[in-house]
Amino acid sequence: MKYFYLFAFLISVSLSSLAQSNYKPGYVVDLRNDTLKGFIDYKEWENNPKTFTFKSNLNQSQPQTYTNQTANAFGIPGVEHYHKFTFSKSNSTTNINTLHVGLDTTRSSDIAFLKVVVKGKKVSLYSFTDTIKTRFYITTDKNVNPRELDYYVFYLVYNSNSYQTAYTFRDQLNEIVSDDAITNPKLASKIKYAYYKESDLKAIAELINGEKSVNTKQSGVSGIRYFAGAGARFGKLETGGGATFFPEGTNASSTSAFLSGGVDILTNKYTQKFVFRAEISLSKDHYIIPPTPLNGVGTTGEINIKQTNAQLSPQIIYNIYSTNKFKVFIDGGVGLNFSSYSGSYIMNFNNTSTIEKKNYPEFEKFYLAFNTKAGFVISNKIELYVSRGFSAPITQAQATPANVSYYQAGINYLF
Repeated sequence: MKYFYLFAFLISVSLSSLAQSNYKPGYVVDLRNDTLKGFIDYKEWENNPKTFTFKSNLNQSQPQTYTNQTANAFGIPGVEHYHKFTFSKSNSTTNINTLHVGLDTTRSSDIAFLKVVVKGKKVSLYSFTDTIKTRFYITTDKNVNPRELDYYVFYLVYNSNSYQTAYTFRDQLNEIVSDDAITNPKLASKIKYAYYKESDLKAIAELINGEKSVNTKQSGVSGIRYFAGAGARFGKLETGGGATFFPEGTNASSTSAFLSGGVDILTNKYTQKFVFRAEISLSKDHYIIPPTPLNGVGTTGEINIKQTNAQLSPQIIYNIYSTNKFKVFIDGGVGLNFSSYSGSYIMNFNNTSTIEKKNYPEFEKFYLAFNTKAGFVISNKIELYVSRGFSAPITQAQATPANVSYYQAGINYLF
């Protein structure tokens, strides 16, 4: 089982080097402002994309590559939309580790695709992320040229150990509200305490637009799915080394079935690159150590215990290869184990007398164990995997040390 797990892991890593595509229904607005409908290779872009690939149909063998020199806009309906603009951008960083001393107001011009955050009748909000930082831009019904909402962080000239934050964008937003004579009691408070983040600025833009405005909202990229499954479990009990316990290296194995289920939180349901999983599994292991010589002439010990375990395991899944029909993933997490035990420990003294101890040693009813997993998903429905639960102590007494670990092979149905 160990070699099978290693083999599966190596296969999954090698697949990460293969080209992968994620075409979703989308559109391109060309330089003549004609809208072309088809499919866009959607990526989980960390920075605003400079290029993207487009197919008029999925059977097209060679996709067409577009840039800001060949397209005015593109998007995936309900997911993300981008418009090309010529704009001015601030050069200052907001990264605490690379701040400048003193306020840096230098700017440069750029031509790029801005991501649409809110498209409204009165104002529209956009974002632009590059290697320096994320900036937000706003256009109004009176000025369609994007204006950066300014936000500065810098070290003080007279004290380079302290930094100052300038929320200039708050004044800019108040100016827009004042010019349009917009009266909304919530707006003043929203702007006064707003932070330079998408959720705060989006809420303000939507309030400015009002309920009756044409306000195109994206459906969001996050999502939730559920799963249930079962599989085979190969458990191992390792014990020994105590003064009157089993010899060092004594172990027992158990083969059993398990049930599992839970929920996945998808940070982006269209790419599924990262998935946060909460899984609960139920298993029952039966460990038997036959009569084994102990310290002392003629004395043997044996153990026969059953461990019923419920494990709650938060995990992070990373899809290193992902298409609509096939995904390969690796996974890491920690298991919170809640266990109950039954059985006994027997000592035999030279076949003349025996001592049977119930619920001995005193096993932990709660313990933590780290686990990893590797596998693949077929058609976003069937998940096959192997997993490894690393060795974890289930006793605290030095005289009766014991650890459990496991390998599992399982199948889940995603719904």
